[in-house]
Amino acid sequence: MKEILRKNIVLIIALTVALLISCTLLILVFFTISHGKVADKRVNDLKAEIQGLSSKKPAPIDENLKNIKADIEQVRKKTYDLQKVFGNPYRKAFIQFLIPLQVEEQAFLSEWKKFQQKNDKKSSNITETFELFIKTFPEDKINLAIESFVKTLNDYFLVKVKSSSDSGPDDFLTINVLDYLLEYLGYSRKITPEDCVDYVAKVQKALLAFLETNHLNSSFGQKKSFLFSELDRVPSQELTPYIMKHCRLFDDFFSRLALSKVISIDLFQKKNGIEGEKFDNYLILKYEVHFSGSLPAIRDFLNSLQKAALDDYRVYVIKTLTFNKSYSELSNQQPVDKNKTPAPSGIKNKEDIASGKTKEIQFDERFINVFIKNLRAKGVNQEEKSDSDLSTLAKQILIKGHEIDLNNGNIIMNDTDIVLGATSDSSIVKCLMEFDYIIFVGDEIKSK
Repeated sequence: MKEILRKNIVLIIALTVALLISCTLLILVFFTISHGKVADKRVNDLKAEIQGLSSKKPAPIDENLKNIKADIEQVRKKTYDLQKVFGNPYRKAFIQFLIPLQVEEQAFLSEWKKFQQKNDKKSSNITETFELFIKTFPEDKINLAIESFVKTLNDYFLVKVKSSSDSGPDDFLTINVLDYLLEYLGYSRKITPEDCVDYVAKVQKALLAFLETNHLNSSFGQKKSFLFSELDRVPSQELTPYIMKHCRLFDDFFSRLALSKVISIDLFQKKNGIEGEKFDNYLILKYEVHFSGSLPAIRDFLNSLQKAALDDYRVYVIKTLTFNKSYSELSNQQPVDKNKTPAPSGIKNKEDIASGKTKEIQFDERFINVFIKNLRAKGVNQEEKSDSDLSTLAKQILIKGHEIDLNNGNIIMNDTDIVLGATSDSSIVKCLMEFDYIIFVGDEIKSK
């Protein structure tokens, strides 16, 4: 045996090598077939997927994919525009700011983002970086843009403002326009607690003057801090951004209230504190307000709140509404017998008037103010008579015993062509309302 192996050693080695090679090839063939089956299955799956996609409409061909990308960009833009509707008081002003610069908003935002990423490390804070960016535009266009921005702000701000380079009235608040622009872009505006207190005081003063100018009665003037009664000391730095958001609400809400011609506001208070309630990317400020006016005036005011989202980028959600008759309250009288002739504040009936018992009559000034406002609304002595004259006239008319129907809220004067409240629409009612004011805060960035 050994002799045979010795004589055929070469053959044996060759056969061993051939066997090893054969085994290796068999293994390779096995794996190749396995991979081939997997590849075939994958190809078949892809064919089925392609056939399925091709049967759908629109089919995922190059043209459709291009359109889909365009649609995604359009949705992104519409989402951005919709988010800006929620409590963005600077949107109108920002749009006016862009007009002199001759640039679209998205293009401006894109260029600003690129500039910020490239130059942010060159300055100590975001305001300086933004100032460098603004200076990339021609100076004459920048001046016109800032002027347009400030003018638009003053169209709806209670506290009027001017830019630091403007020589406007002394009682205007000097502002850094860049801070307001950055606030629109999502950066929280830095303001010290002391400056915040000063600003709130100016807002309260401006609001009282505004209400008086628009003949809107209130008891606010009797309170030292009626806008932020929760604050008994200088607020913390963390609260100042929320306070400024409330102030922007005041600008819009009271303007709408006055323009609707309601006659008085008795209550205006927060329901969920200064910081409000955070819900996802939105901040909700809850308020309760009590005001009085004619039904048409109240209707105009409520419609104005509903349209605020489209007109002024504000979202009010009215939660509850309650209406009460108001004249019996204004006159300090309970409903009386229709056969008698009631009159406000001390006059009981015609017998008291006839007997001369009128010396101790105390007129409710709120009632007189309503009376005067209605007289002016009817065109009575608008130029010749002052409020004092009309107040005297109102008291004389009441003392003379003209009929005043307090049972249904109507005022009817005999022997005169002036009929106030002759229809139910002109009845004075009191409205108790709760509403939410919603602000999008998902894009807010803390300034460094």
